[in-house]
Amino acid sequence: MYCTVRRTASLISDYLEDFPDLGIGDRGMNYFTRERLASYLNELGGEFDFLMHTIGDQAVRDALDSVEIASDGYSDTRHKVTHLELVDAEDLPRFLEAGLIADPQVSGLWTLPDAPYRQRVEELVGEERAEGHIPVRSLVDAGALVTLSSDFDVSAIKPFEGMANAISRDEQSVTLRVRLYLYVSNLFLNWLRTMFCRFV
Repeated sequence: MYCTVRRTASLISDYLEDFPDLGIGDRGMNYFTRERLASYLNELGGEFDFLMHTIGDQAVRDALDSVEIASDGYSDTRHKVTHLELVDAEDLPRFLEAGLIADPQVSGLWTLPDAPYRQRVEELVGEERAEGHIPVRSLVDAGALVTLSSDFDVSAIKPFEGMANAISRDEQSVTLRVRLYLYVSNLFLNWLRTMFCRFV
């Protein structure tokens, strides 16, 4: 399982603590290079939606890069990037540019700013980078198409808990109206668009 606190999430810059026994270097790890992801996207031929799991900011960047590399008029696809624990500020506007759905997951209590997990993230990546941990508000403000979901079975399937967490994130909180939109409208509209494109 990849996660920031286990120091396996792929980062743009080094972790602040060293775990030499892991044997994965100072910036975590990735299963796939951006070129390999791009090759998968090309093989899908624009007919299937691609779901990429990204925890660290380098993994997010690689996902965005892979879509740019593979870009070939995929107007009928809705590729999605999920988890999104850390996203570099420079990459926030790229979600809109690439047409990627951003799916940060905030349903678990561990995702809240005062949770021990979040405090451990700060120890590993620094206060400034940890301030944007699971950047729901920043993604919305950047114009990304954002949906919210659970990460079952890491977190329970409790939409109301996720909605509560979405408005309890300090500088990354969204309004009551926006959280309903992210949990309901965006998901439905994305599904409707997908069905329409498949069968019309």
